[in-house]
Amino acid sequence: NSIEEFALPICTYFLYCWLEFLQEKKEWTKSRCLIIGLCAGVLFWSKYTLLYFMLTPMIIWLVISFCQKRPQNLIINLLFLMLGYLIITLPVLLFYLLNNAIDDLFNVYFIINIAQYSNTSAVRLSVFQFLKTPGSIFLFFIFWGVIRFLICNWKNKNGWLFFTSFVVNFLLVMLTCKGMTQYFIIFLPYTILGILDILEIIFNCLTISNYRKYGIAIIAI
Repeated sequence: NSIEEFALPICTYFLYCWLEFLQEKKEWTKSRCLIIGLCAGVLFWSKYTLLYFMLTPMIIWLVISFCQKRPQNLIINLLFLMLGYLIITLPVLLFYLLNNAIDDLFNVYFIINIAQYSNTSAVRLSVFQFLKTPGSIFLFFIFWGVIRFLICNWKNKNGWLFFTSFVVNFLLVMLTCKGMTQYFIIFLPYTILGILDILEIIFNCLTISNYRKYGIAIIAI
């Protein structure tokens, strides 16, 4: 019953885009940037801390795109990102503006929220609470997948970029969640990496058809 659960499809899609950009060297097209902008807008106005999932990968994407010396393409992609974000943002602002509640929006959604969370007592590292629940199973697959991805790409900067983005985002959530374990739900898409990697290890020890392999993988996920 948390907004993080509803954000999972968006987080999963963004993780796919992020991995494809790193592994396949596939540039983000204007349409993809538009969709990512839409996704960012939905996450921001649902719960702005959900954007932590996108933050570090987006920064790395900007740096890599800039270093590739394609400023024109980067500017166009940024414009489409902003367009997607504005498509979600403008109706929200317009609704509150027409109801003379724009000040209430910013006071409640930003100022009061930030003040309330910052004054929460007994700040705890929720990841340890998460380990006491069935969440420990998910954390196993998450860390297995991320670490194995790093090991398999040890000599490749992509592995380190992916690992760094995950660690930074995970630390951001740990520092801001104030003891609420539901904040870690947004990392569940990473379990797919761990599940698929373990299945690949098992399949390499078995002699079964690819059709059955794909079927088992889909069922497992």
